[in-house]
Amino acid sequence: MQFSKTLLFLVALLSAGSVFAQEKINIVKVGGSLLGIDVDYYGGAGFSIEHQLRQKTTLGFNVDYNSTSSKSADGSMQEDRETFLTIEPEFRFYKHSATQGFYVGLAPSLLLARSTLYGIVDDRLSEAFFAVALKTGYQFPITPRLHLQFGGGIGLLSTLSDIDEGILHYRVNLMLGYRI
Repeated sequence: MQFSKTLLFLVALLSAGSVFAQEKINIVKVGGSLLGIDVDYYGGAGFSIEHQLRQKTTLGFNVDYNSTSSKSADGSMQEDRETFLTIEPEFRFYKHSATQGFYVGLAPSLLLARSTLYGIVDDRLSEAFFAVALKTGYQFPITPRLHLQFGGGIGLLSTLSDIDEGILHYRVNLMLGYRI
């Protein structure tokens, strides 16, 4: 008798949980981005995964690769190349519902910089930067599965050795996402 009551209670509890459970939305995105640091800018590509936490909030994980290069005066040889690999978690709050409409976000970032001069890595200019950015944008579904996102952010970045010196940086992006 005790076993059947316990079993009945567990079935009722699991049934009630599934009635009130909300389907969480996950979106995988790819796209292009433009990273600006001080007066320099770097074009590149990005990958992102966004997971719905609550009705109006999401948590994302973004990876961006941005680079720029310059050639010699006669255009025959690449003189230098700077690349940035950005890794960032991002917390977003949507105005109406998660993954749709206007959003604001907060994103701490790790930027790994690498500089080459005539194809040789320049360790003096290769370092890690830490940043915090405020982000905003708009995301909307094109179809039930495809989403389009326009976004941008502005923040401060610095090296660990020179944490008091903040450098202004910005990023704009356009991403196409697939809801899974």
